[in-house]
Amino acid sequence: EGGPYTKELVVLAASREQDSPYSKIAKQGATIVPRLLFFVDLAEATASLAKDVVRVSPMRSSRENEPWKGLNPSELSGSIEDTHVHRVHLGSTVAPFALLEARHAVLPLRRVDMTTSWPGNERAVARIDPTQLDYRMGSRWRDMSSIWDNHKSFSNKLTLIDRLDYHRGLSSQLGYCPIRLIYTTSGRPTAAVLEESDIIIDCRLFWLPCDTLNEAYYLAAIINSDSLYKSVMPMMPQGQYGARDLHKHLWKLPIEMYNSDDPIHRALAKAGSIAADQAAEVLAEEKRVRAAAGKEMTVGVARKTIRAWLDDSEVGRAIETHVEALLSG
Repeated sequence: EGGPYTKELVVLAASREQDSPYSKIAKQGATIVPRLLFFVDLAEATASLAKDVVRVSPMRSSRENEPWKGLNPSELSGSIEDTHVHRVHLGSTVAPFALLEARHAVLPLRRVDMTTSWPGNERAVARIDPTQLDYRMGSRWRDMSSIWDNHKSFSNKLTLIDRLDYHRGLSSQLGYCPIRLIYTTSGRPTAAVLEESDIIIDCRLFWLPCDTLNEAYYLAAIINSDSLYKSVMPMMPQGQYGARDLHKHLWKLPIEMYNSDDPIHRALAKAGSIAADQAAEVLAEEKRVRAAAGKEMTVGVARKTIRAWLDDSEVGRAIETHVEALLSG
């Protein structure tokens, strides 16, 4: 509980089982829900605000569910210490080999504390002590908790901090290396490499700490491939529109720990790196074209554009060849 991530011990334990050793390493992100309480839009800079303070308002979505959809809590609009505003990646910000702009969420955690020497209260949930928050965050947290307690289902006994760190989804992210592989929990497998340690991963994503960028690109190449999708699809529960929940089903496939001595592993890592660089260029061009036409860049458009490019690209074909060889053993 709360210690450094001992990847070697996890790998050793997983090696005794038939699943990929990555099965024991992959973790689901934080349950930053209900979205209404946490996610915010930032106002443009206001001269009247104090230094290191920003103005925020709840980020609303047409996908909200009741009772949160019907609420309009004015107490969640106002000023907050900037250090409590975190960038968060969700499933809706991840495309194959590329990331869209992260969202913003107000959390009872200072960005400056997200280091390997994080001095949180080890006896508190998620090592967060609500009584030790900055002034504005402390007031907002009391409002958030009150709204949660008044509107959560009768059977839900979790406090808001318990919900936020459900299954240690938040606290397990604190104090790790900056290289992470993140992938979506549902639908067609979609993965990207994240090199920033101060970004939080939401529960619509799984994440894995990687020792090197080569390991991260190796995994990204595998997860984004058609070969993996076709192999894992029969294992995924079926919804109205096809295979639905991915979660950890992909780790039932023979995906070995990255080994720089293995030529297929090295080839996948190189191809994944090239694909990431080129996908960023493809995405930037699509953004430019859509902006000129007054159109918004959505994650659906980003995924469709990059996958179409991958299907016709040399690096995409190379990835499929190597993944097929890897999965066939």
